[in-house]
Amino acid sequence: MKNSLLKIAAFLALGIGIADACEYHSLMFSQYIYLGIILFCLFLMLMLNRAPSSLRGVGRKTLFACLALLTFSFIGGWRYQQVHDKVTTDWPNEEILYKGKIIEGPSERKKTLRYVMQVERKTIYAYFPKTVTYEAGDELQLKTRIKAPENFAGADFDYARFLYHRRIAGTAPFVKESDILPAGEGMKEGHLSSFFPSLRKTLRRRYERFGFKDNELGIITALSLGDKSLLSDEQREVFSASGASHVLALSGLHVGIIYFLLCLLLGRKRGARRGRFVKEALIVLSLWLFAFLTGMSPSITRAVTMCTIFALVQMMGGRRSSIDALFLTAFVMLLMQPFLLFDASFQLSFGAMLGILLVSEHSPRNVFLSIILLSFAAQLGTFPLVLHYFGVLPTYFLLTNLVIFPLIYVIMACIVLWWMVSWTPFAAWATTALGWLVSQMNHILSWIAALPGSQLAVGKISWLWVALLFLLVAILIIVIRRLRNNFRRYHAAFKKS
Repeated sequence: MKNSLLKIAAFLALGIGIADACEYHSLMFSQYIYLGIILFCLFLMLMLNRAPSSLRGVGRKTLFACLALLTFSFIGGWRYQQVHDKVTTDWPNEEILYKGKIIEGPSERKKTLRYVMQVERKTIYAYFPKTVTYEAGDELQLKTRIKAPENFAGADFDYARFLYHRRIAGTAPFVKESDILPAGEGMKEGHLSSFFPSLRKTLRRRYERFGFKDNELGIITALSLGDKSLLSDEQREVFSASGASHVLALSGLHVGIIYFLLCLLLGRKRGARRGRFVKEALIVLSLWLFAFLTGMSPSITRAVTMCTIFALVQMMGGRRSSIDALFLTAFVMLLMQPFLLFDASFQLSFGAMLGILLVSEHSPRNVFLSIILLSFAAQLGTFPLVLHYFGVLPTYFLLTNLVIFPLIYVIMACIVLWWMVSWTPFAAWATTALGWLVSQMNHILSWIAALPGSQLAVGKISWLWVALLFLLVAILIIVIRRLRNNFRRYHAAFKKS
């Protein structure tokens, strides 16, 4: 089956999307019904494969492939239904005493602090007064009423659906300080989900102790820890208007820089096979630790999963294909977390990466032209989604990327070096140098954002327009590739003649 990984990932996503549409219109199917259909499809495939040769028609392979893709589609629906059953909860209508653990927080709101908590094996948003603060891993008892997510009165945005796709099963709108009780002795225990958020907070405090503050602190914590809570609204607007939002959203760019730095530190991959295996394993382990530390965002998870697939293929002596690795990564991530399909970060990350991979094989050797081409390819793969979610397009994204790409490599390398020397007498010099680099990047982006017409306001578009624009992009890419192939063919024939 040609382009099999693409088709498998697409049909898995299709099954998830159809199941979500059915759920939205209150047309639900039990996960056991999905499982029964999957087993029936597998049975038909087995019978088709074992059929006597005299009964096998010329369309047997086509029918087998269709059954296989249909099976993956029902697998997508089955996984969606499993997650749905875990998220959907009928909470009691009165206040009761709950025991829960803080997973992430606090996130500051106008009048409250929002915490992500685990209560009765469900994830909820709990809103506490600003007079009390807790850390990830703290176990508490709450006397409150937890409600299912609701939409705000008069708002067009479907907030309840948004929280549902984030697997938020309920909200505790406001918990009084007197209703927050400490956990009993012996209740508190370590857990991976609370260890890394707590570690992020500890590392952030270390940045603060060394004198990083304001925009410098916000940018450094965003780049190294995936924590954007310290960024001001003005700073976010500067990055958005200049077309540099992808720098703050940790993605394949940052993972690629760390991969490159790790390769430099561990040396070239030469020598015995065991030595190469150990180096690849250390690099993959380090990248996954970075992914957990930065909160396992979809873009980081995608990039690290791709690196892991590449490393495994290389260890087995196979040939690496970036496109196949991307679709295999999408399949694995959606199989594990089907609700990621509705995450804007997941969609933008894969759109940008697909655009880059489609042109990276033919990018020019000139660094300047290569940056322009890859920037345009990433923008081409994401602009329909950007218009759907934000309704604006950055005008000077090519200029921004020409400046940001080399500068972000230097800054990320300096962050790694800063951590290496922050326990030595050179810490003060490293802090000054890193702070200066970040401030210069901030000044450049502020200048670009202030240019006239830095953002092109188009307005938000519907999903139908998103599909049509992506169809036009696909046709454009096909035409360009055919023209390029024809040009090469005629050029080769001209040389021979």
